[in-house]
Amino acid sequence: MQATKTDYSLDTLAKDRPVRLERWYLSCLVVALILLAAIGWLTVRGMRQLLQAFEQHRSALEVLVAMEELETALYETENARLGFALTGAASFRRMFDELHPTVAIRFEKLQALVPEATSKIQLEGLRPKLDKNLSAMSSALEHADAKMLSRQIEWTNEIQKQRTEIRAELQHLRAFETGVVTERAHEAQGRYKAAVLTTVAASALGTIIILLSVVFLLREFKARRTIEGELQIFNEELTRRVEERTQDLLASEARYRRLIEFSPDGIMIQRDLKILFVNRAAEVIFGGSAAEILGKSPMEFVHPEFHAVVRERIAFMLKQGAQVPTLEQKILGLDGKAREVEITSCPFTEKEGTSILVLMRDVTERKRMEARFLRAQRLESIGTLAGGIAHDLNNVLTPILMAVKLLQKPRPDDERQALLETAQASVQRGSDMIKQLLAFTGGLETQRVPVEPKTVLREVHALLVRTIPKSVQLQLLLPDDLWVIGADATQLLQVFMNLCVNARDAMPDGGVLTISAENIHIDAKYQLVDADAKPGDYVLFRVKDTGTGMTPEIRDKIFDPFFTTKETGKGTGLGLSTAVGIVRSHGGFISVYSEPNQGASFNVYLPALERPRAEDAKAAAKEPPRGRGELILVVDDEEFIRFTATTFLEANGYRTLTAKNGVEALDIFRERRAEIRAVFLDVMMPEMDGIATLAEMRKLEPDVRVAAASGLHAANRVAEVTAAGAKAFLAKPYSDEQLLQTLAKVLQ
Repeated sequence: MQATKTDYSLDTLAKDRPVRLERWYLSCLVVALILLAAIGWLTVRGMRQLLQAFEQHRSALEVLVAMEELETALYETENARLGFALTGAASFRRMFDELHPTVAIRFEKLQALVPEATSKIQLEGLRPKLDKNLSAMSSALEHADAKMLSRQIEWTNEIQKQRTEIRAELQHLRAFETGVVTERAHEAQGRYKAAVLTTVAASALGTIIILLSVVFLLREFKARRTIEGELQIFNEELTRRVEERTQDLLASEARYRRLIEFSPDGIMIQRDLKILFVNRAAEVIFGGSAAEILGKSPMEFVHPEFHAVVRERIAFMLKQGAQVPTLEQKILGLDGKAREVEITSCPFTEKEGTSILVLMRDVTERKRMEARFLRAQRLESIGTLAGGIAHDLNNVLTPILMAVKLLQKPRPDDERQALLETAQASVQRGSDMIKQLLAFTGGLETQRVPVEPKTVLREVHALLVRTIPKSVQLQLLLPDDLWVIGADATQLLQVFMNLCVNARDAMPDGGVLTISAENIHIDAKYQLVDADAKPGDYVLFRVKDTGTGMTPEIRDKIFDPFFTTKETGKGTGLGLSTAVGIVRSHGGFISVYSEPNQGASFNVYLPALERPRAEDAKAAAKEPPRGRGELILVVDDEEFIRFTATTFLEANGYRTLTAKNGVEALDIFRERRAEIRAVFLDVMMPEMDGIATLAEMRKLEPDVRVAAASGLHAANRVAEVTAAGAKAFLAKPYSDEQLLQTLAKVLQ
């Protein structure tokens, strides 16, 4: 910045005023103000003392007047009594009756007016004598007749004697009060003179101070005029700087606007289910212009299969005020095209209300490239498997070749039949190997037919009985009412054999391998927990073991191709990746729960065919129990499990509190244990696990009602939580009906 004459910076004007009042002026002004305040205080004090003296003089005069009034009333009362005694006239009697109470009243007035303690003491001594005199007069008046003339004379003499004593004491008191009046009159006169002198001196000095103040104020006015001129210059400089800052802000806003407009990701702002803003990338994703998009509901662009989960996410953000994780979903544009989009949303508060910022990334092409890359990667892995495949094919072809050689020579019929069966089994084994490879590479077209799950699992059980060690106990738990699924039975057999073989290898020292199945319904809220899940009816197959378990790091990699924890030569790392490919091709998904030294549970969800009508009627007839306003504490370290559980419970008549670990749960339980009817507690949590949390809760409330939940439904885990005091156990993942039924059981 280039200045014309003087560079008036903000710091200069803030620290160095051009015009200052001189020190001597400030000192004189301060001293004058102090003197003026002191003189004013002395003047006020003198006037106050003068007024006080006048008030005391007036009070003393009132005392003297009250004494005269008392003595006069006493004298008139005595005269009224004598007049009635001598004449018997009723007028004297009325006069006595009127004057008799007046004496007491005037004595009370005198007693109230006397200010000095000495005078009050004298009056207290006079009071009995006065009462006695009045009593004597009353008695004499009541017996005023001729027969008691001598007694009347005695009473008269006695009354006169008493009155003489009273008058003497009043004279003594009058003399004392007269002296006080005289003394206070002199004191008031002295104070008056002092107050007058003080007032005159104060007025003179005040006049001098006012004149000096006028002179200095004129100088101050001149100095202020100079300051105003410099402040004008400062104001102009400040205005210039504000304009420069405004231009900078406008330029910054333009940069951010260009950044938003040209962002490769779509940006949308919506409030109350109305789109308020979209950038250019969002226009492309929505397949229309901003004019066509603004004002519409974002739900109009969401694929119907994602409506429920999107509404749940919006409700969660508005209620919790927190961001939700990224979700892959389908968008239906105005141009009729469907796009795969990654959605990230977060709420923010404006003066009009809570709005939601939505970031959208079109991943349609990326998903296609990923699918192609995965296919290429699978095909490339064939080369890695060449050695193992050659070894297995040699094992398959060797019996076939040997059987052909032997069949060329004459053989007994039974041997020929055995050789043919051996060759057929080898051919079937080779065919299964080819199917496994094609399933892994995605090149096998399968035929889906209605399949009874019990048939497949019983076949798996029959194969395992002959192959697993005796140290592994095998359990098969199958209900009678399993739904039918549409599947390729051979591929399902391969999936369950892979899972069971892995479970067997995880128990080198023996254990329990459990295969079970059950019917389950999954709603839209479960997609917040597992993005692969879609609403509908499923048959849940569970393969559980009591083996070594897995750490979270290993659990995240087990479905990757060629990943294995087995020794070299004992595993290719393709079993689980092949199982995932088969399950997904059937429209299902797999979840796994495992903890170190606690075994593992693989859950396979396969879509069920349409339920039988009898099943529908049964389900409709028996609705899950609803709550009646009971307060439930939901404790789980997974945010979306807490969200889905509390949302469903609140929709079914319960009230909820949430905690993300055992420590937080104990704090809430201590504060509100009188209101909490039940606790829904996850067993595995950081900081403090569910078993320890339950133990601490029982110390606070021995009868606390707890339903425990875990991804591992092992027998030892159920026994452990039951022994710790849990009223019920619920295996993850659980359905809404299972959650309601479990809570109803606990609350009973």
